[in-house]
Amino acid sequence: MNTAPAYEGESNSGTEVINILAKAAISSAKDFFIGVKDQTEEIAGHFRMGEEGQGSEKLILFIDDLQTISLLLSDLKIFADASPLLIDDKRQIEENEKVFLDLLTQMMGAQSNNDWILLADLLEYEIVPLAGTLNDSLTELSDKL
Repeated sequence: MNTAPAYEGESNSGTEVINILAKAAISSAKDFFIGVKDQTEEIAGHFRMGEEGQGSEKLILFIDDLQTISLLLSDLKIFADASPLLIDDKRQIEENEKVFLDLLTQMMGAQSNNDWILLADLLEYEIVPLAGTLNDSLTELSDKL
């Protein structure tokens, strides 16, 4: 059986494939983080102005995006297990994921209790800084790949 690369530059390394997938996932997440501040300010503004319907509509779309980020963090843990370049970062990824999931739980609780001001505060004062932290962490991870 021939295990040589099919073309010049091709690699048989599964680690390289994992690194490419991780870098693509990180790039996608970073694109999302670019607009987080504007989105959260808009949603929070609706809630603060008593426009719960509009705020809730936009929040639903935003939460879908946040769930995608949650999946990314789970995937990054898997990539960290499989890639020697990321293994040291697994603990930080797990910590970021825990903070992120705890914040989502708080947001869902605020929404189910119709506590729109708390929800607006969580969006502006918790999600925005966390998004910045995650973006910085993802930049560091991407630079390692």
